Formats: sequence, structure tokens, C-alpha cells
Amino acid sequence: MVEHVVDLSLPAGDSYNPLDLRAALPSGFISGYIWNDANGDGIQQAIEPTFAGVAVLIQKGACGANQSVPVAALSDVNGIFRFSELYAGTYCVSIDSQSGSNAAILGAGAWTTANARQITVRPVSEENVNFGWRAQ
Repeated sequence: MVEHVVDLSLPAGDSYNPLDLRAALPSGFISGYIWNDANGDGIQQAIEPTFAGVAVLIQKGACGANQSVPVAALSDVNGIFRFSELYAGTYCVSIDSQSGSNAAILGAGAWTTANARQITVRPVSEENVNFGWRAQ
């Protein structure tokens, strides 16, 4: 049985560039949350609240080595952010505590987890990355 066959007629002088319609579609996503790590242990406790409205950045490539323009997502009322429809590959997810409204939302404090993480997305996968901030 022959699959994926299409008859194609082109006018004289035109050329054909094949297109593989079976190519991978963006199907992965990265999500996580930002919380106030009151005890500074890097693990969210049930009593530790989340931060809404924090801008989380994503860039294609390894952290520190990427040249792509970052794309931002805001954390929702539960502190959750999500980047969807990602192609398989390496991404850098980060938060700048001093930029824009992040400084006003987070206030003075320090990260209890790394503020930039390198994540590898596989096809049809969900990757999680969470960020702890100890407000002072």
C-alpha cells in the first residue's frame, strides 16, 4: 500500500519544492509556579502563597548562550505560568526580579531556587519548572 501520494500538475517553467506534511508540530509545553518561599528551603509548603502577575521569560537555546528574543508569560492568580505549543528542543526559562512590575510584585528578597533554568522539551511533553522567592 502506498501512502501520502498526491498528483501534482505544474505549469511549464514552474518548479516543485517538496513539503513534508508529516513534520513535527509544536506540541510540548513548560509550566510552573512562583511562590513566596517564607522558610527559604526551596520547597513550597501549603501555607506559602504564590505570586500573581510575575513576568516569566522563555528563550530558545541554552541559558546564557541564547541570542533569541525572550517571550514573556504572566503568572496567574495562582502563581502559575505556561508556555505552550513549543517545538522539541532546549529552552531557557527565567525571571528577572528587578525588571518592570516584577520588582514591585516580589519586593526585596532573594531566590531560593535558581532564577534561570535550562529545560529540554520533548514532543508531546509537559516540563515543569518552579521558582521560589524569599521576600524580606
